[in-house]
Order: sequence, then C-alpha cells, then structure tokens
Amino acid sequence: MKYLFYLTLLLLVTLPALSQADEITLHQFLDAVENNNPDLELALRDLDLADVTKKEALSRALPSIGASGSYSRNLKRNYLFVEMPSVDSLGNVSNMPISFPINKNNEYSFNVALSQTLFSFNVRYGIKASRQYARLSSEIYAASRQGVFTWARKAFFSTLLLEEVLEITRAAADNAGENFRDMEARYERGLVSEFALLQAEVRMQSLLPEITLAERNLELAYSSLKELAGWSLSDDLKLSGSLEELPELPQMPQLPQILERRPDYNALVWEEKLRQTGALSARASSYPTLTGNLIYNYSAQSDDWVFDENRNNSWIAGVSLTIPIFTGGYISATVQRAEVELSKNRLQLERREREIQTELDNSWLRLEEANKRITSALTTRTLAAKAFSIAEDGTASGLVSQLELKDARLYYDNAQVGYYAAAWEYLNAWFDWKLALGEGDLTE
Repeated sequence: MKYLFYLTLLLLVTLPALSQADEITLHQFLDAVENNNPDLELALRDLDLADVTKKEALSRALPSIGASGSYSRNLKRNYLFVEMPSVDSLGNVSNMPISFPINKNNEYSFNVALSQTLFSFNVRYGIKASRQYARLSSEIYAASRQGVFTWARKAFFSTLLLEEVLEITRAAADNAGENFRDMEARYERGLVSEFALLQAEVRMQSLLPEITLAERNLELAYSSLKELAGWSLSDDLKLSGSLEELPELPQMPQLPQILERRPDYNALVWEEKLRQTGALSARASSYPTLTGNLIYNYSAQSDDWVFDENRNNSWIAGVSLTIPIFTGGYISATVQRAEVELSKNRLQLERREREIQTELDNSWLRLEEANKRITSALTTRTLAAKAFSIAEDGTASGLVSQLELKDARLYYDNAQVGYYAAAWEYLNAWFDWKLALGEGDLTE
C-alpha cells in the first residue's frame, strides 16, 4: 500500500507541474533552434567570412590611395662646392673653390599616391571566384541548416514518443492500482483467494520501476531538446504535438528535380565552378598586368618653423607594365594543381549523385515498410484493447484470473507502444526522406 501512496503522491505533484508548463509546438521549437542553435551560429560565421572574402577581392579592383609625411632636423649644414675660375692682377687664371649651403635647419615633405589596376586577369578572376565562394558558402549553410532541422524534428517527436510511453505506463499503473483495491475489497469479503490478491499486488508494484525509467528517459529527452534550442535546463516545458497524424506515403520523384534542390550537391557544383575559375586564375598569372599611378609631392626647407620657404610642388603620372617571363616553373605547377583539384571535384560530384539516388531509394523503402507496420500496429492495438476489456469484465465475474488480466493489459500496453513506435519510425523515415529531397528545413 505504501507504494501506491507514493505513486499517487507522485502523480499529484507531477501532473499540475506539467499543466503549468509552457506548451511548445514544433514551429516554436524550430524557430528557437534557428535562433539559438550553436551549430547554426557557427555556419552563419562562415557566411560572414564569405562576405569578407568578396570584399577583399573587390578591393583589388578599386583604386588605392596612400599618404605619407616626414620631418627632418638637420644638425649640420651641408654645402655644395664649385670651382670658379678667377684672374689675378698679373693675368693668371686659377680655380677658386666656392661653397653654397644646400640645406636648411628644417625639412618638410608630404606626398599622396593613387594606384589603380588598369588591366589584370588575376583581379577579374578573383572577383568572380569571390562571388562563387559566396554561393558555395550559402549552399553549405543551407545543408547545415537542413541537417540541424532534421535532427531537431527527430528529437521533438522522440520526446513525444517518450511522453506517450510514460502516459501508457502511468495508465497501466493506475489500472493495476484500481484492480488491486478492488481485489483487496473482495478478499476482505471472502470472494477471492489470497493468491489472487498477491498477484494483483505484484502486478501493481512491478510497474513502479517502469514509471521511474520512463520519467528518466523523458527528462533526458527534454534536456536534449533544450540544448538544441538554446533554452535553459531549468525551463519547464511541455510539447504540443501528436503521433496520430502522419503524412501520406509519397511518390518517388525524378532525380534531376532532386539535385536542383539539394544544397550539398549544389555546393559541389559551385565548388566545381570555383575550381574552374581557380584554374583560369592560375593561367592568368603569366599574363601582363597594367597599373596606373598618380603622385602628388610637396617639400619645403626652412631655418625657421615655417612651411612656405623653398617650396616644391610636383605632380607625377605614369603607368607600369609587369610581364612574368620566368618563374622557375611555379606558374605551370600552380596550373597543374588547379586542374587536378578540378578533376577530383568532378569525381566527387559524380559519386555524390549516385549517393543521393541511394538515399532516395533507401528512404522510400523505409517509409513503405514503416507504413505497413503502422497498419499492422493499428489492427493489433484495436484487438488488444478489445481483449483487455473482455479480461477486465471476466475478472470482475471471476472467470479470468489475475495472471490472465495482467497478460491482457501487458499485450494492450505493448500494442499501444508498438503503434507509437511505428509512427515514430515512420516520421523518422519521413524526415530523412525530406532531407533527401533537399527540403529538410521546411517547417510544414
């Protein structure tokens, strides 16, 4: 009896707490995952990195402007010596050295230089590659997002399954407790034997550890959900959903339609384009580069702290042409490396196409098998419920023993769990199917 008291107390404490918890729908849960999941946050940082890479490539095509200034203090005067011819009174000609100071105490200088790439294949291909890298990063993020969403959906409905198991176990415990109390009252009136009473008590108490195990599993499942959604472990939550409503068995689509929607496949496609651009860029390293320059220079000298003595202002414009002639075979090696990487990527693309077809076939077969199990589980649950109802009536009239009643209830509970497990397996296969279709992040 003390176990029954503890069970009743546990239900009285737990059920009000669950009723006061926040009910979370699948849409709300997925929204929280998208906003708070650390794996998606890391994937977003890769998108930021792609944006920075694009800006770096564009900066090479834009003009660069730099300015510099300097000040020098001359601690000693410098002179320019010139020999000038001179004639003495006798008419003799000789050279006489004459010195001229060529610096002041203070020297100032300031210049601004503008450089603009006028022609460069490397810059052109760099910009093209940065845009392709941005598309590649967006496809990788989409693939990561679909993977996280698929895992989140599975975790959500796994928790719903564990909730159903706990409810079934509690219902079985309640039924066992009611049956025990009924048998106890009948035993006191001398209507049943002590053996039948003990069987009823054994059945009731054997369910208590199962409740504890089901509660622990459910608590662990909720902890996993909170971690996925970035919620605090102390939050009190309850899921709002059902395993009774299942999507219909789909039709097998054509592979080309699937490949267009698969972000992981599209990531390889854009990687191939990026490799092609890399090969072109490697070849372009042997092409000439033309750069234009415009320079303004200001300089001044003065013995005092002024800037308007002995000033010079100059503007210089020019172009420079750079032509690689010999690089020791570095450029040809770079081209070969790019071509090898491109060929590897094409092989990966072909292999991934075959893998996607296999994923589609396997997912559809799993769906078909799970759908058949659901049909069978529904029939089994209906029959088990009917058998248990007959066993209850028979027990009340003494025609069915407690052992037979226990077996009937066990079959009924297993039938219920079997149906929900089949529904959960179907949903898991459905989520893998949607992921194989490239629709793993859709919220319907």
